[in-house]
Amino acid sequence: LLPRLARIHAPNLAGIRRAASNPKVMDFEWLTVFPEMREWLGDRVAQTSLLKRWTAEVKPYEITLSVDRDDLETGSYNAGVLAEFAKQQVGAYTRGKMRMAYQLMSRNPLTAWGDGAQLFSTSHVDVNGEMRSNVLTFEKASNDPAAPLSMLDAYELVEQIAQGLRRNAVLPTQLLEVGTTLADLTVFVRRDLDEAGFRQLNTSERLSGTDGERNPWTGKLKIIRDPLPEPTYASSIDVVWSLPNGPRPIVLGVQKEVGRLEVDDQQAFRNRKVDLGTDARYALMPAFWQSCYRARDLTGA
Repeated sequence: LLPRLARIHAPNLAGIRRAASNPKVMDFEWLTVFPEMREWLGDRVAQTSLLKRWTAEVKPYEITLSVDRDDLETGSYNAGVLAEFAKQQVGAYTRGKMRMAYQLMSRNPLTAWGDGAQLFSTSHVDVNGEMRSNVLTFEKASNDPAAPLSMLDAYELVEQIAQGLRRNAVLPTQLLEVGTTLADLTVFVRRDLDEAGFRQLNTSERLSGTDGERNPWTGKLKIIRDPLPEPTYASSIDVVWSLPNGPRPIVLGVQKEVGRLEVDDQQAFRNRKVDLGTDARYALMPAFWQSCYRARDLTGA
């Protein structure tokens, strides 16, 4: 549904766009253009963006290593070592972008959608002016707050979320791309007692025993565990709809991607230190609430 310029990177959380833009601001209005084929009758009918003024602030990021000039001159930091360091920096930027997108989503910011609601909210307004929600609560069958989430608990939760994601689809044609079942779902869990149930749901062929109902979610879940969640959302489970080339809850704009390793030796004469580093410029924006859901555990509450 989105233009091919939108590159989706693991863990299926942030849509990444590379484009030239205002040095301080990136414009994402194009993300709300959903082209639909129509029969040509009479004059052309221009299809425009659903929303206007979708912009995000661009911020600079850097990684710098300070080394001793003597180590450079004697070969301790030879071309092979520097090439490996540059490769590690590229990996650090990739992880850093995904971490920033996840942290922003987790903190439930206001979206740029224009309905005045946070990313996860019970009071969203869709393109037709109807009220929508992407938040639900659940209780485990055991009714024990300390008990692990069972596979059947996880199954019922995923089924409810899948129904909600279908209802919230930006456009009905969005569902045609995946047929009767949703595309893969990325599940962000923050507690040990929640993780096992989803992993079992993702690997089991049957919902119970060898003769039980066939599991429709086998191999369709990507489970990501946050080992250090913030206390305010530690009991929440977030699910992102990983529709190929589809909307994402967080948009990450790339104004300048990490490039060649740069060297600054201006202070080497005074203290023998040489700085090696890279930099980049990114913009993050909370975007499509329709592509995510938050489930809150109220067991025993």
